[in-house]
Amino acid sequence: VTVKRRAKLEDVDALEVLAKYRDGVNETLFFGVESGLLLCRESPETARDGTTRPIRMYYGDYKETGGIQVAHTLRYVREDLIRIMSRGVANNAPVDDARFKKP
Repeated sequence: VTVKRRAKLEDVDALEVLAKYRDGVNETLFFGVESGLLLCRESPETARDGTTRPIRMYYGDYKETGGIQVAHTLRYVREDLIRIMSRGVANNAPVDDARFKKP
């Protein structure tokens, strides 16, 4: 992991960090300078036809959940698609034991 530079990401001061993995895949992560929170992740995505294209996943609407900051809005962006997702997050939510039974 290497800090590359300070950058602006949608008018927010961010640190651009390059993450290199053993399998040769690289990711660029953007962290808010003031908050320290992950703002964006830029990485390659492999399509069904085997081609690779860059995507960006933006993280926002952080709220404290169980004592930690969790992004409640995700925005997935690639050259031909933008998808915005909002999610509810709960810590230690009860899970019905039936979900773990073998079919």
